Amino acid sequence: MIVFLNGKYVDEQEAKISIFDQGFLYGDGVYETMRTYRGSLWRVDQHMKRLEKSMRLAGIVLPYSYARLIDQVKTVIQKNKLKEARVRVMITRGVSASKGAKFAPNMQGKVTVCITSYPLPVFTGRVVLPEVSVAFFPVERSFPTIKTTSMFPLVMARMHALQGGLFDTLLVDRDGYVSEGAVSNIFVVKKGVLYTPKAGMLQGVTRDAILRIARGLVRRKKLKKIVYCYFKRSFVLSADEVFLTNAPSGVVSVVKVGEKKVGSGHSGIVTKMIFSSFIELI
Repeated sequence: MIVFLNGKYVDEQEAKISIFDQGFLYGDGVYETMRTYRGSLWRVDQHMKRLEKSMRLAGIVLPYSYARLIDQVKTVIQKNKLKEARVRVMITRGVSASKGAKFAPNMQGKVTVCITSYPLPVFTGRVVLPEVSVAFFPVERSFPTIKTTSMFPLVMARMHALQGGLFDTLLVDRDGYVSEGAVSNIFVVKKGVLYTPKAGMLQGVTRDAILRIARGLVRRKKLKKIVYCYFKRSFVLSADEVFLTNAPSGVVSVVKVGEKKVGSGHSGIVTKMIFSSFIELI
């Protein structure tokens, strides 16, 4: 793999960072994951806006323009000769002045910028709606407004999912509310109404696209309304339909939560409409 690291395109075996990098020491950094469809980056401007917001809230400054960063992303894809790709952009605060001797981030240090890309199946437009299983997991995101590299709680949630052969885990906070998946956003359908968490989760770029589609379905009276609210496990378990969204997978239908089937145990009509409209969109 060819990666971009601090101004250079190098072989993955040559890509190295300092052991005193704040990202390595404390998970002090932000990242963004995006993908291509037919070779074009999906909603790259929205991803860059979210990255800029994460960096601003974290107090990290990109040393050049976001347009230049997008060019670097495209170059990494080209150098790896990928027809379809998932891309990860990671930016850390860099090496602190104390080199880790003190828990005191260097606000003026030189940031570390790393871009990696991974192959995805070629998108043809003829896609089958995936049906997946998930489970609940008691953990919550520390800073839901920042896409941070400090992901240990989510790593534990993902381990639970992978060990159980699940697509993802649904995160449950200390008050028992379901906020999101470890790597996805959640939507619940009940009696023709679409529900999604009001707050406490990362605002997904694909989630935003799905909400636009859903608003169109409401206008066409294919969907009653969209409700932004807080809901608990029992609400999810009693749903007619549940689906998840993220950048790499798009839309996936949840047919089982833990040991309980969702609705009929197959993709519901609203999920199918959302999925079909999403495929048309991309």
